[in-house]
Amino acid sequence: MTTCQRAVVRATVRELRATGRDGFLLRVALPAPLVQPLEGGHFFMLRTDGPDFPFLNRPFSVHEASHTASGSELAFLFKAIGRGTGCLSRLRAGDSLTLVGPLGQPFPAALHGDTTILVAGGVGLPPLYLWLKRRQEQGSRDRALLLYGARSRDQLFELDAALALGVPVRTATEDGSHGLRGRVDKLLEATLDELAGQPTRVYTCGPDPMMAAVSRIATRRGIPCLASLETLMACGFGVCNACAVPVTDGDGTIARYARACVDGPVMDASQVLWQAAAH
Repeated sequence: MTTCQRAVVRATVRELRATGRDGFLLRVALPAPLVQPLEGGHFFMLRTDGPDFPFLNRPFSVHEASHTASGSELAFLFKAIGRGTGCLSRLRAGDSLTLVGPLGQPFPAALHGDTTILVAGGVGLPPLYLWLKRRQEQGSRDRALLLYGARSRDQLFELDAALALGVPVRTATEDGSHGLRGRVDKLLEATLDELAGQPTRVYTCGPDPMMAAVSRIATRRGIPCLASLETLMACGFGVCNACAVPVTDGDGTIARYARACVDGPVMDASQVLWQAAAH
C-alpha cells in the first residue's frame, strides 16, 4: 500500500455539476502537481471558505486524479445530505477551498491471475472507480468486474463513466429500475457462483450495512475482502482518534481499535466488527 506525503493546499473549483439525485461531481485544480500518484482509497479532508461550513473538515475519497507539470486536477463525488456537503454543493467555478491530504491507505494493485470483484454502493464508487482508472492506465489485463448497487437508477452516480472504463459492470437496484432487482450483495452471490473455483478477491466501498453483508459473503466462501471504510473523521491523520474502528483477531471479540484514517480507510473486512462499529 502507498502512503502519500500530506499537505494543506488551496484549490480552485473547475466544475461542479449535478449527477443523479442529490449527487454532485466536484472538480478542483491544485496549483502544483502532487509528488506521488494517487490510488483508489486515498482521500482528502475538504472545507469551503466562509462561516457556514461546520467546524470540522469533511473526508472525501478521490474519484479521479490527473497531473501535469504545472498542477493537478482532482474530482470528488458526494451527495448533499448535511451542512458540510450542502456548502460544497453551492460552490461555483472559480471559488476556492482548502484540502488536507492526500491521506490514508489505498487498495493494493491487482494480483496477477486473480479476478477482482469491486462492489460499490451509491457514493462508495470513488475509490473503486479510481482503482479501475489506475488499472486501465497501467494496461493491466487481469480480470476485474464492477458490481454497483443503489436504491434506484438515479443513485447509481456516474454510471456512464464507469461503463466507459472497459470492464464489465453489473448493477442492482432495490426498486428494480436498473439491473437486478434487489441489493448488491445478492448480485455478488450470483457473481461468485459464476466464478466458483477461480482465484478471486473482493474490494468494496459503500454504506456499512452493505459492506458488512459483502464481508460475510466473502468470509463464508473463503475469499479475501478489503473494504474502504466510510467512518466519520475529524482530523484525517490519526491525532484525534474520532474514527476508531473495533477490530478482531478472529474470535469475534474486540482485540483493539484501529484508526480508519491512518490504518485505513482500506482494511481487511473480515477483521472489522461491523455490528460494534455501527454503534
